[in-house]
Amino acid sequence: LTYPPSVLPVEVPCLALVSPWLVLRAFDMGAQGFAVISDRGRCRAGLDSSRWREIIRFAQGVLGCWGIESERIRIFEAEEGAPHSIEPELGRFAQEIATLGPTPLSTSEPAPLPDKGLLLPALLKDIKNRLGSPTGEKVSAGAVPFGKIELDSSQCTGCGLCSLECTTGALIASPIEETGSFELLFKHDCCVACGQCVEICPEKCLRLERVLELDSIDSPPVVLFADEIVRCRECGAPVAPRKMIDRLQARLVRSGEQSASQFELCPACKVSLSLGSAIPAHVTEAGR
Repeated sequence: LTYPPSVLPVEVPCLALVSPWLVLRAFDMGAQGFAVISDRGRCRAGLDSSRWREIIRFAQGVLGCWGIESERIRIFEAEEGAPHSIEPELGRFAQEIATLGPTPLSTSEPAPLPDKGLLLPALLKDIKNRLGSPTGEKVSAGAVPFGKIELDSSQCTGCGLCSLECTTGALIASPIEETGSFELLFKHDCCVACGQCVEICPEKCLRLERVLELDSIDSPPVVLFADEIVRCRECGAPVAPRKMIDRLQARLVRSGEQSASQFELCPACKVSLSLGSAIPAHVTEAGR
């Protein structure tokens, strides 16, 4: 292709690698427009343009929250075997971008790359700090790489399996020793909407929505579930959330079992009592 002088071509192995972060980072570094160029029908994996179109829709939605025009991002598909067919369109696109003037991001330094953590939330946080609160606070169009978890507290038992399955730290099971309570926390900007927590939940009380809420970026985690921690009636060691104990006891009572009270014992005390031995001194001291 022959590009207009104002266009900087960047080749990538696959357009599926063009992430929202890459698009927004280009604007953060001073780009005034972004063109995605593909050769129709030439994808080796057989993907159509809907994959990157959805990514572009999301990036347009994010920029639109700060009043940056969606037409600054455009997809060009050349006819198979005729890449030069899009050269006139690229020229017109470059002229249109020039008439729009600079974006608000052009007046500030690009965001520094974080030493650790996810790149996209860090970039959004920096843009928010520089441009102020967005006029639109929610983005749900396109391939949204963020999720929001809602929890039915009437069904949750506080087992914490969802937090164990969460690899990004979006869900955190947090026992609070001072108050003897248990909390399940959710941090929106760490959620990548993988859905693993929803699949593993034994009570099926989690619901995932693909959405980006910009006002939740870099905000403290929210409490999805809270309960008291039941302590062993023999040694005082923490056992489990009250709701889990109550749920298990109710199931055993309905089935005619007589050992429902065993749930209020820690594993060490259960073993000692089942063997008819005294509670070990070190267990009692640890509980105190």
